[in-house]
Amino acid sequence: MADENASTANLVDNPNGATYTKEVLAASKKYRTQCDLIMCVLKPDKKYTEKEVEKELNSFLKNEIKEKVNGKE
Repeated sequence: MADENASTANLVDNPNGATYTKEVLAASKKYRTQCDLIMCVLKPDKKYTEKEVEKELNSFLKNEIKEKVNGKE
């Protein structure tokens, strides 16, 4: 497992299955443009591999947007 305090500036797809907290992932250069999404989608008590992060983000982004109009769905 990766150390939570480790520098993640150079996150790359990791074949050894290193896991990271959502805070570390959001602070990385790789996920810089998706840091807000990572903080909202990923669970705070869980550590994720990069494949799991990609799966969670893609799943969230594929959801249909449901808009309420005047309190009705």
